[in-house]
Amino acid sequence: MRRLPFDDLLSRFLSFLFGSPRRLAVGAGVVLMLAAPGVAQAQEAGTWRGTVDQPGSGSYGVIMELDGRGGGSTDYPALACSGSLSGGPGNYRETIVTNRAVEGQAGGCIDGDIAVSVSGDTMSWYWSGSWQGQPYTASAVLQREGGGDAEACDVCGRALSSDVGFGLGSSAMLRTYVQQSLGKYANCTRRLAGGCADSCWRGNLADLLPNCETFDDNGHRACVNQTVVGANENCQ
Repeated sequence: MRRLPFDDLLSRFLSFLFGSPRRLAVGAGVVLMLAAPGVAQAQEAGTWRGTVDQPGSGSYGVIMELDGRGGGSTDYPALACSGSLSGGPGNYRETIVTNRAVEGQAGGCIDGDIAVSVSGDTMSWYWSGSWQGQPYTASAVLQREGGGDAEACDVCGRALSSDVGFGLGSSAMLRTYVQQSLGKYANCTRRLAGGCADSCWRGNLADLLPNCETFDDNGHRACVNQTVVGANENCQ
């Protein structure tokens, strides 16, 4: 049996698990950039509103806010309930913080799990939970409020800054690392309004990093560092 180099074996194994991994060398080791959770979290960021349909309990409104960093909140005005969210992307744990159900008392809301799927400014929303051994479910189609794209663009930009900053400190192949990071940023912003053309991070970081390619390795590193520092000062 022909033995494959370690990098080739590792690449094939990850391709089997995740699809096509993107590989970046760091000194003698290897850093793998897989599909970043930040991409999905950015697409979910914003304020979402809609009407929940819960079998056996009718319909009621929900307002859900996601911060793009794995946290958020829910508000159910008609039920006088609100909750906090953790986890993400795609799946969140909801913990009720206002009007929490109490055994032996009528009314209130219970903790549960929320699964979401975003396409543009529309979110498919599914909630599940249980109370005293009885399972409950609810579903909704939510719409993103205006301004959500701005928040998502900010999340994409912060992720780019973080990625490139890590490469500056860890990668011996910085050019490749920057290209991979820009690819992640492009994927993060492609479904957002205008591709985040008006975002501070695009104008101060994403659009400027390619200009550093004209320098030799030392100049390239200095250029990238200066660009990241400037973007962080202007956009944080």
